Amino acid sequence: MEINIPQWNMVTGLFIEAACKAQSNPNPNKTAGFLTIGIDNFSERHIIQIGNPATDKLDKYLRLSQEKAYRLYADWLRDPINTFSSWQSRQPEIDRWGGAVLFAPSGYSRQSPSCDIVSFSGLPEIVDESISMRLGLHFGLSSDISEFVDRVTRISGNKVFREMYDVR
Repeated sequence: MEINIPQWNMVTGLFIEAACKAQSNPNPNKTAGFLTIGIDNFSERHIIQIGNPATDKLDKYLRLSQEKAYRLYADWLRDPINTFSSWQSRQPEIDRWGGAVLFAPSGYSRQSPSCDIVSFSGLPEIVDESISMRLGLHFGLSSDISEFVDRVTRISGNKVFREMYDVR
């Protein structure tokens, strides 16, 4: 899959604008961060700065965006059928957060030979997840929209995604 960085950057900005209007967004003033995209088992990787995060948060958001993605990938290698969100291995006490979502080309009912991961950090955690999920769906990383959204939002209790977009 060819990643068009300017297009991902623009679309991410639009989705952040939509998320800022979501009633459940705990901090709509946060509008910047880092996006990590891992395609085909991370054989292709991209890290994109979105907006202008506060200077004192740059390193943190960059690190967390990548950590979420790589942790989710490692979890998927151990359990490819049941792994789909970094929220599943979330541990705030050791700085492990939700916000990365895994997209398996063959769907989630069977083992897939590869995966794609989208991760965001810089917004409230639940919004990071909403942005990651919406980007993957927008760019066609999953076609199983209803089941996929239900599985991810059930784990995190994410209301922001549904407020941003009616996927039913």
